[in-house]
Amino acid sequence: MASPGNSLSFNMDFTKHDYSSNLNCTLDALNYGNRCQDLASLGLTKNMPGGGIDSSVGKAFYRQPVLLWDNTTGEVTSFNTAFSFQIQMTQETKVLADGLAFFLSAYPPPDSTDGCRALGLFNLSSISISSPSHPIYCNSASVTVDKMSKQATTQMVAVEFDTYRNWWDPQQSGCHIGIDINNITSTVYEIVPNSSFIGKNMTAQISYNNLTQILNLLLSQDDDPTINFGISTRVNLASILPTEIAIGFSAATGWGTGSFEVHLLYSWSFNSTLVPRNNIKSTLSGWVQRFKYRS
Repeated sequence: MASPGNSLSFNMDFTKHDYSSNLNCTLDALNYGNRCQDLASLGLTKNMPGGGIDSSVGKAFYRQPVLLWDNTTGEVTSFNTAFSFQIQMTQETKVLADGLAFFLSAYPPPDSTDGCRALGLFNLSSISISSPSHPIYCNSASVTVDKMSKQATTQMVAVEFDTYRNWWDPQQSGCHIGIDINNITSTVYEIVPNSSFIGKNMTAQISYNNLTQILNLLLSQDDDPTINFGISTRVNLASILPTEIAIGFSAATGWGTGSFEVHLLYSWSFNSTLVPRNNIKSTLSGWVQRFKYRS
């Protein structure tokens, strides 16, 4: 769990312990009464076939804001996070949709109830709407989005694991990984074969280097680590996000009969390097007091 008074570090194994008290779960991530996990996994969207699991959106994020950068010194944290997950088809699945994402956003993150095909990350009302030729269907509603104006007002950086090809997505394949920066369209992406993505236990490792400003993703299969995919991009997180942020996961299923999948998280670890200044002051004060006592 988190280390009080230090840079943030935690390790959650959802298959062994219930970490619901350490997370904020919203929308359809509350699969188990007022909790978002059982002792097998953390479910991000509705996960009971036959119970209407299309048009489902859910989020699970760390309960406390996380320090990203110091507004006095300008120092930005480096971080490493890893999580294992699986995207499953059900017997009723006809079309895979839509995927999940790890995100960093302003705290608290927005609840995107109309954002199924935007993975629950962006509110369509914050996106320019002007092109009737490109409809987006979600939660039994139809709106249109300008293909050239997908910039959102929300502060959001996300690493997506997308299973459905929308018109703004890469046209070569349905499944892909991507890095999204305040935009539904990925800044960088890589196509992932459906057979390597669906029904497999996957581990994602995401890192950010505060010196190089490189955000990096490595995705691999647990049963065959030689099957892996990777993308990276340069991004100045401090220019996009506030000093304290939310970190967590968002997922969504598609609109319409059979356009869905199940999103399960099995573990999540996170480590950052930036220590809050008040913690540094407390530590220095403690050292001074101990030195005086010993003298």
